Amino acid sequence: MSPTQPSQFNFDCFISHNSADKPFARTLAKRLDDAGLRVWFDEWAIEPGDDIFLKIEHGLQTSRILILCLSSAALSSDWVILERNTVLFRDPANTQRRFVPILLDKCDLPDTLRRYSYIDFTADPDAAFRKLYSACGKSQEIAAHPLLPATVAAKNTDAFSGDQTELHPETKLVPAYGPLLVDIDEPYLAFQASLLGHTAGLVHCKAYKESGLLLSTDKEYSIRLWALGSLEHQATFAYATRGVNAPCITSDGRYLLSSSFDNVVAVWDVRRGIQVASLVGHTSRVVVICSLPDTAVAVSFSADSTIRVWDLDKMECIRSLKHTPDPINAGSISKDGSLAVTGHESGAVAVWNLTDASFLFSFNGHSAPPTGVAFAPDCEMVLSCSSDMTVKVWSLDTRSCVGTLEGHTGPVVAMALAPNGRLLATVGSTDHTLRLWDWKTGECLQVLLLDEGGLATALCFDPDATRLFVGASSPSRLQVYSVVREYRPSLGRTHLSKHVIAKVVLVGEGAVGKTSLAHRLIADRYVVSDRTHGMNVWRLPFPNADQQVSETKVRADDENIEKEALLWDLAGQEDYRLIHRLFLDDTALAIVVVNPQAIDPFGDAEDWIKSLDAATRDRARHGLTARILVFSQIDVGGLKVSNAKVERFYKRHEFAGWVPTSARSGEGCSDSASPSGTSELKKMIADIIPWKQLPWTRTPEMLNCLKEAVMEVRERYGVSLLRFVELFQRVQYALPNLEFDERSVRTALKLLGNHGIVKSLMFGDLVLLRPDLLNGYASAIIRAARAHVDEIGCVREEAIFSDGFDFTGVQRLDRTDEELLLRALVQTLLQKSMCIAEDTAEGRQLVFPSQYRRDRPVLDEPNAFVSYSFSGEWQTVWTTLLVRLWYSQQFSKKELWRNAAELETRGCSKVGLSIRHDRGTGRASVSIFFEEGVSDDLKILLVEYVFQHLQKHCVHIERDLHYVCPSCRRPVTDLEAVRERLSTSKEFIFCQFCDEKVPLVEFLEQAQDTNAVAKKILEMELTATQSLERQSLEQLLVGHMMAICLEADQVFVHLRGPACGIDGVVHFKRDVGSVSEKRIYLHLACRDVVRIVGASSDRLDLLVVDDCFIGELDEQDSDIFVVTRITNDESGEDLIVWGNAGETLRQTLAEYEPRVLAAEQACAVAKADLDSHKKRTKEEHEAARKRYMDTTQGLHAVRQELYRAKHQISLEIEQVNLRALWGQRDRAFDEGGKSA
Repeated sequence: MSPTQPSQFNFDCFISHNSADKPFARTLAKRLDDAGLRVWFDEWAIEPGDDIFLKIEHGLQTSRILILCLSSAALSSDWVILERNTVLFRDPANTQRRFVPILLDKCDLPDTLRRYSYIDFTADPDAAFRKLYSACGKSQEIAAHPLLPATVAAKNTDAFSGDQTELHPETKLVPAYGPLLVDIDEPYLAFQASLLGHTAGLVHCKAYKESGLLLSTDKEYSIRLWALGSLEHQATFAYATRGVNAPCITSDGRYLLSSSFDNVVAVWDVRRGIQVASLVGHTSRVVVICSLPDTAVAVSFSADSTIRVWDLDKMECIRSLKHTPDPINAGSISKDGSLAVTGHESGAVAVWNLTDASFLFSFNGHSAPPTGVAFAPDCEMVLSCSSDMTVKVWSLDTRSCVGTLEGHTGPVVAMALAPNGRLLATVGSTDHTLRLWDWKTGECLQVLLLDEGGLATALCFDPDATRLFVGASSPSRLQVYSVVREYRPSLGRTHLSKHVIAKVVLVGEGAVGKTSLAHRLIADRYVVSDRTHGMNVWRLPFPNADQQVSETKVRADDENIEKEALLWDLAGQEDYRLIHRLFLDDTALAIVVVNPQAIDPFGDAEDWIKSLDAATRDRARHGLTARILVFSQIDVGGLKVSNAKVERFYKRHEFAGWVPTSARSGEGCSDSASPSGTSELKKMIADIIPWKQLPWTRTPEMLNCLKEAVMEVRERYGVSLLRFVELFQRVQYALPNLEFDERSVRTALKLLGNHGIVKSLMFGDLVLLRPDLLNGYASAIIRAARAHVDEIGCVREEAIFSDGFDFTGVQRLDRTDEELLLRALVQTLLQKSMCIAEDTAEGRQLVFPSQYRRDRPVLDEPNAFVSYSFSGEWQTVWTTLLVRLWYSQQFSKKELWRNAAELETRGCSKVGLSIRHDRGTGRASVSIFFEEGVSDDLKILLVEYVFQHLQKHCVHIERDLHYVCPSCRRPVTDLEAVRERLSTSKEFIFCQFCDEKVPLVEFLEQAQDTNAVAKKILEMELTATQSLERQSLEQLLVGHMMAICLEADQVFVHLRGPACGIDGVVHFKRDVGSVSEKRIYLHLACRDVVRIVGASSDRLDLLVVDDCFIGELDEQDSDIFVVTRITNDESGEDLIVWGNAGETLRQTLAEYEPRVLAAEQACAVAKADLDSHKKRTKEEHEAARKRYMDTTQGLHAVRQELYRAKHQISLEIEQVNLRALWGQRDRAFDEGGKSA
């Protein structure tokens, strides 16, 4: 969480300086004050008798910018104090502040400041002052910038033509490009009315042509119906439980179907206004309900990952569809009711056939969960909006993304398609805008700014597309906009940037000269390069209209589209194969480089081709991925294979072209050596990339400028990892005349991240400008695992983060940044199921199953039950299969070897798997073995699990059942004969040993389709995903603590092991830099010690599972903070939050201890009275005994309340500022007379 921010700063800047630099500081303060800035300067702010320390603290807290004067005098005397004063402004969570160092003389900067860009006053003071003035947020003049078109360079306050007096005063019009205002045509939407009546935020609205009704629902209990024509309120349906999700009205207007968080679909009779049925079957909340046209059939979509089809005449479920355990967030059906589309938590968009209840295929491209999905009116396209700030258009024909609409600067929470045309409306949660698009071209036609702080969460057009209804969450009302003029595509604006980015991958075995070839393509120079470690990513320049190769972007002739290519040079060594599979998706062109001097130059290329086939199978099927065959180092000795063999290989793998090259001589790849000015290889790349089939992206000009500026920072300054505030400052320097805010830059980063060009880390507000570095570091870890002394393919996690780890060949960051990057890397490896994190007596081990080197002992082994052969990257297939089986908790890892594994079931039976890779063919096979006594159900479960796993990662899968003769118990080895007899429906084969008949029973075919098996596999996948996410979250939280402690200049120590839930300690430093005795303890809520059972914007509800944690809370005199990640309900963004569990427990004890003590005393008095020997009647004795029993029960009840209060904790989410937290303790420490 970001630290506490003042709602309004009293000062624009605070000048921090050494007394020796007072004359300069005084002059600077006067000049800034004359320029209109509010300056905190000690001579002006501190009066006689003031507490100097408190005055300085107050000045720092209420200033927006810290100007730090750096000089030899400042650094030699009081640098420690100056550094402490900068911490607040260097805190990455403190997004409203800036830190600007200025250099007064030549001096050696401390390590903590080397990473910051400073302003040099030693050369040209006037120019430096202007730069400082601009950095303080002021600009004396606005001029055009080369990255910004002249039409949008200056702010245009008269953005809209035409009379706006009819617009509602609560609605503001803004341009389609964010903060920049540009001239646009007359608006398409005009405010008409607000429909009042809802008392809570709206979550859904929909208009129905058949019944003439408009339906709206809110977050609380009500569903309201309105007449479409008159907009008059017709009826209200009161729901019994809180929270109504997206309901619907049947096509005949008879029923209204709704749902809540009770997992039940309620059926209401619209005319009578009563509930007539409850449809039960879902096990989690129902997110959307749709009604099929002209039938009494409804479809419900649920977060339990299922789609259910209901017969409303019989009030029963007639079909249930489920494919993966991935929760459904959004759903819709096609116009004719034959297809359904769903948006999932993983970001996938899935398409289903409702007629035969089958899953068809899924689209992948969103980097965050979709929040809305819909079919286009012609049912040829699917549209989806997402929390990743984009809207994507998908083709059902090519099963690929056609285009991406960019412009929102926050998650897109709802969308609506006009029923009869091309208009699309979307709303953003945190940018508070409503956008109108032509979804076919990506043109943004109009933007409406909603009420300040308002949030729209529901959208729909009326059936004739003449009105748009907007459901607002805050304030609660249904707004009506008229479509005031017809949209025709010819009237669309064309100054939005439309561009296509092609991903070109350079693959091949190590030492074939790929990197030298890449340098020829990028800069036309010969570079002698060692083997690539990891990968490199460059922009690939293309020939312009004059055939001069200098442009990284070229404009298409037929349309206003910019074409750009990124060249990915992937290392060829086997160490990197496991990681490269993560980067082959979305490949537009693969350049396969082979060594022409090799005896068989195509042997190793086969494996790369099969990996490409597996990664790009859907894209290649529809012409979205092409290949070029390149012979490198042709100058050494020419081709050693015949042209006929080259042609056969070329045609068999459907290459689009081939060319011989030499990076040394420039043959085939040098622009300067070509008469046309463009090399043969580069022309071939530009011509063969399937530009027209690749997805386009529409981006507002301002966002496009910001994206270019980020790329410029990366390429010009060579920086790899930056805090966001530092990157923001550099972008400001790159675009001094462009007006933008932090949200716009974050949006630009998000959009670049969607293409894999940059990566925003999930902690510390850090931005990785070189994601390819992850590849090199990952390969070093995998190399270390393979080199394990016992050949068991693992590496200690602690060793990875140590100084002595071997990162030979890796382009390294400085040690502090490196450790943060390694945390992000381990998190990624776990998220991608690339390794097992196993806790052992020697500490946590990262286990890579594909890196085992020891062979399985030669022992008698059971006969293989079934084998699957496939094409694909076998290391990735094998690793992810074993990792997910391990985390599914259905099997435990008993023993691993090179290419073999032995697992143990819960009943202690053994099952085995083995993999064989046929080098040079690109094929591999997995075989499954079972020990005697393993049940048929378990056999079927494992076989089906392996098959479904292969379907996700491989192509060209073939199955071979292995049969055993019932007479001699020996296996049938002629698998080709078995396949042939099965293909002709033969029921037996003769045993080659005893000539008896061996039945060819296909019992798997029937068993694999059972619902029980499918349900069990989904449970296994869900368990594996949750377990991996929990370990991944631990890395994220540790990285978060490291990052904020680093920036706050405090010390974080990560504790591992059974520390009763205490996972880390923050040690606070004194001013002199030494570690003090003051600290706070942390629990990182990612294990089964504390479970998050509820979260809101201001509170965390916890369930303490481990009683030892309560003991730690009782015993520690320091605060214990719970740190975890939650998702913001409104924005959909993930947040890391803190809550002080120690303080909460102390408050609980303070509340209950007097009650417990009073109850104990009352119980003791009653016991003493009962045990006394005074004479009393029988009735008096019974009364005394009853008093004792009552007080005992009262004591027990109070203790139970205390137990529940200590285990069910509700924490207030705090805005934690480590520096402020330390400042409180530091002053208390000083008052005790102990501080140095």
